[in-house]
Order: sequence, then structure tokens, then C-alpha cells
Amino acid sequence: MEMSKERSRVLLLEDREDVRELAAVLLGAAGYRVETAGTVAEARAAWAAQPFGFDAVVADAHLPDGHGFTFLQDVEQYDLTRILMSGDPYAIDVEVARAQGVRLLAKPFAVGALIEMLGRSPAHLES
Repeated sequence: MEMSKERSRVLLLEDREDVRELAAVLLGAAGYRVETAGTVAEARAAWAAQPFGFDAVVADAHLPDGHGFTFLQDVEQYDLTRILMSGDPYAIDVEVARAQGVRLLAKPFAVGALIEMLGRSPAHLES
């Protein structure tokens, strides 16, 4: 599913506070409305509060209380973009993830790559 300006709410699940905050600021500057979570439990709470309120979920693979891919599988039945980020090439079976419609983003990454995966041109960052 490609996101348009009308569909721009992102749940960002990342345990590293510096990465989470920077990604949220940059995505916000590109026009996305971002809600953040540092753990799977926080992401589940955000999701439970607004199960139809997100157009995309971006999750880190390794989290203190679980795996981001598991959370992405939990929301598979919803019509949204799902992206798994990881600096660990062995974090997930790539074929399984792709077969389930999960996009993979290797860390470190340029924010333009994340925005492109979300379906909006990275040109939004150029001024």
C-alpha cells in the first residue's frame, strides 16, 4: 500500500531513544504524523488505543521485550505499510518477511530511504 498525503500516520517502534527521536523529527518534517514507542508493550498500547489510526508501522527488529517482526505480524490483517528495520542481517528470514508483505530496511539508513519505503518522495526533504 502506498501512502498519500491523506494517509500519513506512522507508528515508529524503536528502542534507541536517539534514533527514535531523530527519525520522528525527520518524518514529521516530511509531513508524517508520528507516534513513537520504545517497546513492543508501548506499541501494543498505542495500537489498542487507535487500531485503525495508523497507515504504517516501522519497527526495529530487536527490542527489549520482543521482536519487531512479531508486532508487524500481529497487525498483518490491517491495510497498512509495514517496515522492519535492522542492523543485524540475521534478524529475520528475508524470504518469510517479504512473503508476508513486510518491507526491510537495513540500518544505518538515510531518512530518504525510509520515506521512499513509506511511499512519499524523499524530495520532501529538499528545500
